[in-house]
Amino acid sequence: MKIFIKPILLFVILLHSIFIFGQDTIKSLQKDTLKIKAGSFVIINDSVLKVKNDTLIITNDTTEVFTNKDSRFYLKLQQFAYKHRITKELYNATFVFYGDTEIKAEQAFKSTDQYLTFSGKIIRKVEIRKLRIFGPPLIESVNYDSCLTKDENKLHINTSDKVIYNNLLFREGDTVNPAILAENGKLLRELPYIQNATIQVYDVSKDSVDILVVTKDVFEWAVYPVIISANKWRLRVKNVNFLGLGHEFDNTFSFDGNESPVFKWTYSSYTIKNIRRSFIDCKLSYEKLDEGIDYRVDITRSFIPYKVNWGGGILFLKRERDITYAVNDSVTAPWNLSFNQKDIWIGRQFPLNWLKTKDNYPVWFVPAIRLINTHYTDRPEIPDSSFSMKNKTDILGSISFSRQEYYRVNYFYEFGKTEDIPYGFLLKLTGGYSIGELSDRTYAGIEIAYGGKLKKGGLYYLSAEYGTYFLNDEFQQEIIHTKLTYTPPLIYLKKYLMRNMLTIDYIIGENMQPGQEIYLNNDHGIKGLKTNELIGQQRFYLNLESNLFTPINFIGFRMSFFAAANVGFIGDYRGIFSYPMYGGYGLGIRIKNEYLVFGTFQLSFTYFPNAPGDAKNFIIDFFEMPDHKFFNFDIGAPSYVGFN
Repeated sequence: MKIFIKPILLFVILLHSIFIFGQDTIKSLQKDTLKIKAGSFVIINDSVLKVKNDTLIITNDTTEVFTNKDSRFYLKLQQFAYKHRITKELYNATFVFYGDTEIKAEQAFKSTDQYLTFSGKIIRKVEIRKLRIFGPPLIESVNYDSCLTKDENKLHINTSDKVIYNNLLFREGDTVNPAILAENGKLLRELPYIQNATIQVYDVSKDSVDILVVTKDVFEWAVYPVIISANKWRLRVKNVNFLGLGHEFDNTFSFDGNESPVFKWTYSSYTIKNIRRSFIDCKLSYEKLDEGIDYRVDITRSFIPYKVNWGGGILFLKRERDITYAVNDSVTAPWNLSFNQKDIWIGRQFPLNWLKTKDNYPVWFVPAIRLINTHYTDRPEIPDSSFSMKNKTDILGSISFSRQEYYRVNYFYEFGKTEDIPYGFLLKLTGGYSIGELSDRTYAGIEIAYGGKLKKGGLYYLSAEYGTYFLNDEFQQEIIHTKLTYTPPLIYLKKYLMRNMLTIDYIIGENMQPGQEIYLNNDHGIKGLKTNELIGQQRFYLNLESNLFTPINFIGFRMSFFAAANVGFIGDYRGIFSYPMYGGYGLGIRIKNEYLVFGTFQLSFTYFPNAPGDAKNFIIDFFEMPDHKFFNFDIGAPSYVGFN
């Protein structure tokens, strides 16, 4: 009986600490120095530290510091929990309670700012420290020189030092380049097995520094059970850091008592990132869908400023699909479609150093070439006038000019985690030639993008792209696509934070192939609207969202509330606003645990006042949100302007 009483008691005490214990607030509007006595517990932003010796803490204008009225509480709680194995494990798993009643918030600042004073100094030593996955959150302003790195969770294997070391863009003996350090911090934070990371620099003499790389893993295991009915279910098992090597495997299994076989292995993939410090990633995958099978081998190497000058990729794809095609206007027939595709590209980046910024970011000039071969091994008869389902070889080339820097923010998409928002510009010119069964065609395209920060702090991104084929002096499949996103500064509402986001998107295609259309639905424009009836050749949509981050933190689970309004128009070639307007208006809750590999879960309630016939007017939806991908100015393979 005692075994069960103490964990319950500990849980009650932890809840008590959330709601009862008050805090004294010291808000530093400018850089300030605080003297903390030995033995005190200090909450800096959203983390708790125990101060072993008398300490001075220097804060900046974006930091809030809280001292607990009863700092001995946490020490007594730990001593109580560590008397027995079960309560000790529970304590370790719930250590995230520390500092869960206040929110840290930072307005956007340049990611190189913290390194500028060290520029040009020699790196004497590089050290790697790993924080416990269920310990306090990683925060930039804390000195981790003597941090505890041992993780007592038996299910977790820390990322090996070698894996982290292989992802560093600098070595001992190099000179400090603020741009490289900022880029490296972003690279570490983007790794799927790293929850957060920071690179800290310390002076050791007038001309040399030591660098401390601090990382914090996510808990690598994730299990997603989906029960569809009593005799039908699906299970996904994922590990993003297998044996601490940074490898990822992902598998999905399904059970259906009404089918044969009843048990199926529907998806499997294995990914190795940064093979032998080459920054080459390799992914092998297999997917069995109701309508067919995919086999893929995907090898990529992305450009990294100053480190990876040769980029490229190789994709081998074998796809089989059960389709229904139109024999004529009144007759359709089933067919097993099958094709193989080989996609290879390579490029080289060159720095235009005479165009460097004061932060040491040059403009990058990148020529690249790409070859795509598509060969159908089984297909129905298609009219000679259609380019669909035809064997072809595409040759594309591009020249690009890009500069990309980063603002450091938090509470953009994540719950306090450091996020890197790109700003800069991209100009990309693409040309190509398509050799096909029907005819050979020339292709040309251009992409322009620009992003930055307004004087009042709002972040914006603008892009425009145009692409077309040429055949017999005629334009074919012309596509114009423009996009605007704007995010104002955070709004402070005492312990709450509000982030607003606006997105405007417009796309039009002219002289398209029969059946080549775009949709207005959940995936394209109006979130939650599950329909395939709204189709056309041009589309406009506007998304407006307000996200309210709360101070609620329950055993590491953070919560936010959101409201969203989405409106859109879709049609053919007359004025886009002459078509009916469709909209979706909703409220919801988002929940995220930064310590786990799971994404953000969303519960939403959405109303669609004029939903089409195959959609509902009101839906309640619960799902794991896909990973957010920031707009960026990365240079990749030469490509066509998409129409989707």
